[in-house]
Amino acid sequence: MTGRRAATGLLVLSLCLAGFHCDRPPAEVAAAPPLVFEPAPRPPTAAAARDPRLVVRASGMIALAQVETEGEFEDDLVIYRSTSGGDSFEDPVRVNRAGSRVVAHGEGAPAFLQGRGSQFHAVWIDRLPRGQRALVTARSNDFLHSFEPARVIATGARGEPAFFDAAVTSEGLVAASWLARASEGESLPGTSNLVVRVSSEPGGELHPPVVVARDVCPCCRPALIAGDDGSLHLAWRTTDENNVRSMLIATSRDQGRTWADPRPLPEIGWKINGCPHSGPALAFHRGRLHIAWYSEAEGSPRLYWSRETETGGFTPARELSGGVRDANHPFLAVADGRLFAAFQGRGTVENGEWPMTSIFVTEIEGDAPQRPIPVPQGIGTASYPRLSALGAGRLLVAWTEHEEGERRVLLARARLDVP
Repeated sequence: MTGRRAATGLLVLSLCLAGFHCDRPPAEVAAAPPLVFEPAPRPPTAAAARDPRLVVRASGMIALAQVETEGEFEDDLVIYRSTSGGDSFEDPVRVNRAGSRVVAHGEGAPAFLQGRGSQFHAVWIDRLPRGQRALVTARSNDFLHSFEPARVIATGARGEPAFFDAAVTSEGLVAASWLARASEGESLPGTSNLVVRVSSEPGGELHPPVVVARDVCPCCRPALIAGDDGSLHLAWRTTDENNVRSMLIATSRDQGRTWADPRPLPEIGWKINGCPHSGPALAFHRGRLHIAWYSEAEGSPRLYWSRETETGGFTPARELSGGVRDANHPFLAVADGRLFAAFQGRGTVENGEWPMTSIFVTEIEGDAPQRPIPVPQGIGTASYPRLSALGAGRLLVAWTEHEEGERRVLLARARLDVP
């Protein structure tokens, strides 16, 4: 099976490279920097798993979190470490307590974050008795050899909380944002409230929750990121009485207690009487906040990108997906001082086939997203990528592969600026 997967990955890569088309001018395509992936992706473990999360330390140690779905770890959040640059991974460590079950899906997967010193933090949804759920967080103080008991951030029922994000501030505080059911009259019918809660000290109790926004799209995960100055930045998809959905960003400079008025993105409002089920992505690069998001406002699935300006506004929205069909679920990361985006989508081939969903990576250089580069694929459909710097001019991409009812995590490494 391993040989068949590798051969198929090479075949798909060859088709993408030979037949992938981009609507951008030739000069812009030619300016795209080299990004060379290893020939085929590979699973870091033999486990059936989904929803990978990556943390790479300055030492080069890779920490991989994934939700395992069978065997010893069934619906558990499990951490693997690699000190060989991803060549091999050590024995796993379970994060959630034995006997509990993690609730996870692509837009509501666990968050895995690096803290200060030897600390790491995980945030996830635990399944409770009688149909209830809890959004919880746990901390490791010993380089992922163990985790403290989880602390509850929020509880709910009837499928909530389901969509959330988390960040760790420069002071080591854990912040979580999630969508909560609104009481009648609080928000427009069918919408949610956006709530944030921040710990009072590293590993300590949490401040009371704060409702940041109402009239929020109820199934689009918010995005939360911490700045180097201790600020918190939150992006979400809002909706109005006409079902026009737009992206907003708000900032807090007092550890989440109060939030400035939200800033709209310069985009075309997307009118849809339904749920996009697609949240935004945030990253800081060269001191500016960047955002990527999904929209069908122009009649087809596309990804867009914008960055913060010196005056506090945002640049005009630019298409990020570069002609990739059915593009969705972007993720932003900085590597070697350069900003990259990973996302899922379908390339085009000469005979007009409908290829499987695969993963693409593109660099955002200045105000010009470059031509997306296909990542080598396995034999199944790929979704929900995560991207991390690997140090010394390298990238690491992880995603979930679905094939014949089975799911597993795949990894692929790339080098930058290879002649």
